[in-house]
Amino acid sequence: MSDRLNHRIALQAEAAAAKQASDRPPDQAREYRAFCEGFPALLRTAGLLQSLVFLKAKGKHPHGTVLADFTAVFRQLGLLRDEEDIVAHVARLSTGDYLTWTRIADRSAAWHKRFAQALVRRTKESH
Repeated sequence: MSDRLNHRIALQAEAAAAKQASDRPPDQAREYRAFCEGFPALLRTAGLLQSLVFLKAKGKHPHGTVLADFTAVFRQLGLLRDEEDIVAHVARLSTGDYLTWTRIADRSAAWHKRFAQALVRRTKESH
């Protein structure tokens, strides 16, 4: 993955985590952080499509928020049109494209984890 692409993904993840830290009540921000900490493992274990289906099925925060974050990453990279559903799109990808999307999602999950850890406080006592 190119440094430029990695940088764009990192910027998107930073903005998403910062929004959670500033716009959500502390309890919801901590839920987001906790989910982001475990999401890279889920992605590697279940795979991209199954992970996205899981996020979509859960729907509410933090799952729906992470799904929206990932959708924004792929839209910002020009890989997904505004009106397209990410789950349906991923389900139609060729094997090569699926592997590319998986690498991008893995990198995005890692950056979301890092920025959520850096920007969202873990406990009430850390205020």
